[in-house]
Amino acid sequence: MRDKYAGIDLSIWNPWWYDSEWYKKDPHLMAFTRSAVPWRPRLFILLYKRIFKKSLTGVVTVRGPRRVGKTTMINMLIYALTIEGVNPRRILYITCDDVELQSALSSGRPGILRNVLIEYYEDAVRNNVARPFFIFIDEASLYRGWALEIKNIIDRGLV
Repeated sequence: MRDKYAGIDLSIWNPWWYDSEWYKKDPHLMAFTRSAVPWRPRLFILLYKRIFKKSLTGVVTVRGPRRVGKTTMINMLIYALTIEGVNPRRILYITCDDVELQSALSSGRPGILRNVLIEYYEDAVRNNVARPFFIFIDEASLYRGWALEIKNIIDRGLV
């Protein structure tokens, strides 16, 4: 499979594609494991259960104030998926505060998020990557049209 979709290199944000020990270098997970008070956020447990119930699919949004651990929780979920043996190419992480993606957004390229997701999906299908896919979009609020783009690709059956 490719690393670039709609001209955006996603490999830097998806280190599990190439490194099975990515979590040992992830700053969010490293800080979490060094925490003086070990705990599992309740939301992590709820999302973990939802992800592993095959009958539950769809879009889940997580919102909250800055610096409360949303990105860390996403990384914990991705780590859990890799530990459970999910093919790393079925896991896609996109952060809307990526410089390359922000540059594409500010240049007025409409539908960039949609195009990235559709190209990723089509590439995965071409390469016989099994479903379901686990797509995590972080810092989505920085991209004004994210919700409509996600809705449109789901409504049209593109992913």
